[in-house]
Amino acid sequence: MRETLGLWRAAWLSPRWWLRKEYRALATDLSVIEAAPLLRGARARPQWTIVGHTDIPALLAANPKLTVEEVRRRWGEGQQCVGGWVDGVLAHYRWDTTRRSYLPYLDLTFDPAPGDILVWEAHTHRAYRGQGLHSLSTARAFEEARAAGLSRSITFVAWWNKPALRVVQGKGGREPVGTVGYWQLPLRRRYFTTGAVRLGPKGTLLVAGLSRGLA
Repeated sequence: MRETLGLWRAAWLSPRWWLRKEYRALATDLSVIEAAPLLRGARARPQWTIVGHTDIPALLAANPKLTVEEVRRRWGEGQQCVGGWVDGVLAHYRWDTTRRSYLPYLDLTFDPAPGDILVWEAHTHRAYRGQGLHSLSTARAFEEARAAGLSRSITFVAWWNKPALRVVQGKGGREPVGTVGYWQLPLRRRYFTTGAVRLGPKGTLLVAGLSRGLA
């Protein structure tokens, strides 16, 4: 039954998603977020390290959709990858950056405001899901970002990805601040934004600063 529902949902989503891409922008005010709730219920005890070039095979094993070219592109932009290792296996990794970052799924470049850090990707190895690794890495990232003087963490999630939205909002304390996407027209894309999200010059994407509480 679950497989049938999944196929039906994919069939319904596919044409709609091809015509209209939409991503939710979510932000966390690092001055008020507490890390403690993120640690509750976590069963894993990973060892955290900066992921480097010698760890590329482990990255590709954790997520076969990654490519060496994409990994090197992210490093070339100045992104940092942190990994959580369990029994010698890269069980979870995350990419964060305070620099301009190209978002290939939108064909736009995110331009962070001073004090912003972007969560480009967070991924858990299939064999280690359900152990709280995402929450652990988020708590760690929030604490390090705050210690570095940063004030806001931002991420983008596809509107249909309900499991990811539940995690980043329910456990990560993130609030929706707007949307960004585009209509795929026959000869061009027509972009749209809502809320605090703005299109800047030369294909850049901005998220305007908000008052405390992100209301």
